[in-house]
Amino acid sequence: MKLIEKLKEMFFERQLDVSEPPPSLFDRLRNVFFSAEFVAADLDRVPPDCGCEDAIAHLDGSCWCTISPADSAKTGSTKGCSEQLERLQVDVRWAQEALKDGGTSLDPGEESEELSREFTQIANSIEGLGLILERLKSHVGEFRETCSNKALQQVKETGTELRGYTREFLYTLDKGDLTLPGSEERGVHQRKPGHMKASHTNLLVLATLILLSLTQSVRAQEFTYKVQQDRFKGHRDGELIISTKGVEYRARKATDSRVWTYTDIKLFEILSPTRLRIWTYQNRKLLLGQEESLTFKIIDGQIDQQISDFLRERTARPLVTSFTKEETERVPVAQIPVKHLHRLGGCQGVLKVYTDGLEYEAQDGHDSRSWRWTDIRAVGRPDIDRFEVLTFEPQTGGPKRSFNFILKEPLADKTYDLIWSRVFRPTPLIRMNAGVIEK
Repeated sequence: MKLIEKLKEMFFERQLDVSEPPPSLFDRLRNVFFSAEFVAADLDRVPPDCGCEDAIAHLDGSCWCTISPADSAKTGSTKGCSEQLERLQVDVRWAQEALKDGGTSLDPGEESEELSREFTQIANSIEGLGLILERLKSHVGEFRETCSNKALQQVKETGTELRGYTREFLYTLDKGDLTLPGSEERGVHQRKPGHMKASHTNLLVLATLILLSLTQSVRAQEFTYKVQQDRFKGHRDGELIISTKGVEYRARKATDSRVWTYTDIKLFEILSPTRLRIWTYQNRKLLLGQEESLTFKIIDGQIDQQISDFLRERTARPLVTSFTKEETERVPVAQIPVKHLHRLGGCQGVLKVYTDGLEYEAQDGHDSRSWRWTDIRAVGRPDIDRFEVLTFEPQTGGPKRSFNFILKEPLADKTYDLIWSRVFRPTPLIRMNAGVIEK
């Protein structure tokens, strides 16, 4: 979000002039809002399957989950989430102190019911924000200690809650009409009837810009397609809506509509730019022991790399996608020309190894795949010129699909060891010590 990054540079990366007067209440509130937005935005960029080895690195601002290898040289000046969270908690405490000072230093005649109500609303918002930050700090501490995916999901969920709360806080400021004591010392004129003080006006200008930016961001994070649901008998027309909250299918007949959160979905299969299959945990009514899947044909538009990345960032479950990223975005650790074996025949392509997963790029694009390490069940090297990837992808006549490759060039032992260690990463040991569980 370019606007927020520009404001971040404007307010937090400039040199502080010691001759400046002490920050006003509005400065404190502004800092709280922007700091909270930056923390939430950074947490949102962490993939749901960010590995154990990247946990502390990300919190310290040097994780490749959010910083590409090409930008790794810049990470020395990058503030991690832990440091930003500590700063935000300090900003909250300062804002609370400024609110107390502002409420107790009113001159006779300045205090009013409206002003008292506004102070109370903002004080309550700041207090609620502080409670969210305490929970977030606790989850971050658990993530540092255990490196578990459960703790990571708690961090990300609390980060999402933080972003929602900061927007409510911004609306509270936008609706308020504060007149603070001590503003005259900063060259701000007394408010005329029907007008706000300059410092408040400046804050509301920033608030309006941020609201506009956030609104555009939210709208951009919702993708709507006209679709047909493939069925054994007839098809159903409707709309498929993919958003930050989940996926919704709005059928013409209301009783056929469905709504899923990302935790309700077992597997996404992007079969092609115009076909998407969703597997859920619901059992099929007519086929006992089998879980339902819904296949949608996109009538208007296509699924692209942006949608694939969007879904991948929001689900910790396996994702089947044929989209591979451009070479300019990241550099492979190794790439090997291969032949992908089919039941009859095969296709030519390149197998690419990255720090965060594998990609098979077919020459015709039909069988291309991009896997995170968590999308892979197992890997094997049955022969010197063979390599096998067992996935979570369903297949006809068998439980899961296996991709078998003939290697046209040798697969270095070092590269295979890297792949093996990422797929079969160890689970942290838990031992009992005098009745206490230690990790």
